[in-house]
Amino acid sequence: MKKIYFIFFFNTKLILYFLLNLTLFYFNQNNLPVDKSLAEKVRITYLIENKRYLIKNFSRQMQLESILYSNTKEGVVYEGPCYHFNTQSDTIVKGQYMKGYKINEWLFYFNDGKKLREKQIYPSLNLGYYSIKYDSTFQLKTEEGEIDQYGKMNGKWIKYFENKEQIKQIQYYAHGKKEGKQIEYYDSIHVKREEDFANGKLIKGKMWDTLGNKMKYYPAFVYPKYPEYLNNYLINHSACAKAILDTQEIKIRMKISKEGKVISAEIMSKIENQCIENIRGTLLSMKSWKPAMWENKAINFTYETTIKRKMQKE
Repeated sequence: MKKIYFIFFFNTKLILYFLLNLTLFYFNQNNLPVDKSLAEKVRITYLIENKRYLIKNFSRQMQLESILYSNTKEGVVYEGPCYHFNTQSDTIVKGQYMKGYKINEWLFYFNDGKKLREKQIYPSLNLGYYSIKYDSTFQLKTEEGEIDQYGKMNGKWIKYFENKEQIKQIQYYAHGKKEGKQIEYYDSIHVKREEDFANGKLIKGKMWDTLGNKMKYYPAFVYPKYPEYLNNYLINHSACAKAILDTQEIKIRMKISKEGKVISAEIMSKIENQCIENIRGTLLSMKSWKPAMWENKAINFTYETTIKRKMQKE
């Protein structure tokens, strides 16, 4: 009887301790603090030792999404291990923070929580990382290279052929823009295409066939292009878009057919429904797009961009 009483007393004290050292925070989808009635996410913070807090983030349905640690109950700066979970509670991200920065090795899994999607290696605080990406079938590398502290591709990047770790492309970047010589291979030995870039712009290119004979050059990929700047078009053809662009940007996604027609349009920014339909209709009425090109052939392409207020000179 005494043993049962002791266990009950001990568990009660433990529950009281956690309740007294527990703090709840409520956030919207953009992780901004909101009233409980408007919350899309819930954060529960526990004091686990002196100035060290365990943080658990939940969805509105109280599905555990992540576990982190911090030296403050608000969790402004993370310190220690970090885990993210899918809806089946499988770990899909794991890594570690120091002073709010990612450090060492971070692992990102496909949504099944089993196969590795990406490995990120952080050599030092806030100086970017080295990325290695993998396919979901054979777990072979698909590409690897450096990402700078601003999240942009930097330095040498290697891309591999599908289902085999043979080099397909060697590319060079300077903070998100192609810079210098880019090489594409037929089979890791025979060169298919060489291109020279400066500040993200193609300067010149050369091509060869599989036997090494020089042939007429064309770029591997060309983005779809409209004869008018998109912000100019929206401002001139949609009063809704013109009014909205005075205060915010508009992010859009369009599918452009290989014939140069807009076959679907989606407004990804949060704006009034009435204006969404107006802008969507304006985009769907666009004509005469130059379609995207892949290996010199027109293709269907889903195009995403952010429209800004500034009018462009034609």
